[in-house]
Amino acid sequence: MEKYIYLFLTQLTVIIHLLFIFFVVIGGFFLNKSLWISILHPSSVIWGVYAELSSGVICPLTALEIILVIMLGFQPTKKISLQDT
Repeated sequence: MEKYIYLFLTQLTVIIHLLFIFFVVIGGFFLNKSLWISILHPSSVIWGVYAELSSGVICPLTALEIILVIMLGFQPTKKISLQDT
């Protein structure tokens, strides 16, 4: 039963990660629609660019995905250390 919880949490984390990436890429089209989008989108873009261009910076969602995959008993495709999180 515990593995199913970790599997669900892993899938949920991947979905949230993909939604965040989608928001960073597409969210600029909706800047005029809402105040919270016009505040949240630029900061999300700044974080996305910073995380991609900086060496040694790992997204917290990626770290969580890797931890959950390890807890499921699989080998992660990306190696991280606790200092990276």
